Amino acid sequence: MKVCTDACLQGALAAREVLDNKPKTILDIGTGTGLLSLMLAQNNAFKKHDAIEINKDAFKQAKENFTDNVLGKNIRLILGDIRFYAPDYQYDFIICNPPFYENTLKSLSVAKKQAMHASHLDYDDLLSRLKLLLKPEGICSLMLPFDFEEDMVYRSGNTNIYPYKIVRVKNKKEKSPFRSLLFLRKGKHKVDYDEIVIRNSDNSYTEEFQYFLRPYYLNL
Repeated sequence: MKVCTDACLQGALAAREVLDNKPKTILDIGTGTGLLSLMLAQNNAFKKHDAIEINKDAFKQAKENFTDNVLGKNIRLILGDIRFYAPDYQYDFIICNPPFYENTLKSLSVAKKQAMHASHLDYDDLLSRLKLLLKPEGICSLMLPFDFEEDMVYRSGNTNIYPYKIVRVKNKKEKSPFRSLLFLRKGKHKVDYDEIVIRNSDNSYTEEFQYFLRPYYLNL
């Protein structure tokens, strides 16, 4: 599957949160190609770094990427369904780019449907797993379509997992946000809101975007 700019932005912001909080155990839910796990591993060494993926083709791609990259040598890749994943420990940090488009038209491609729709893993399923897998002081990073932000904030309260930071992402300054990056932890908190614009009016990357992605993009 393609590597998306917004996913790279999630990885870059999550990596900064990791540097600030220094978690020892980390889980990547629905790792796909392994992009987010590799970005988090670039400047961090974790005691346990797990990545789980249900799709066999994506699992194979992630395995190749972890094998070919020295950053992947300590990542434990799991082929499985997060709904039934039951380790004997909890995590300090969980990152997930969850299924999109919960109630919209379904793709004919089964793999794409699993990756882009919440027909396999809906948001309530995800939140219930986060409640079990996240340590009391743990942090979770989620990326959602902006239109789902309010709904996710409402649902998260049912599991006592609340956002403490929300970053809204725009393609250009004059456009409406199209993604929301949520950082959540157990217990209610005051929410800090921020905004990131990816491109200038001439289609070049903004200085802010370059600041966050420069450690990962070779051409910035």
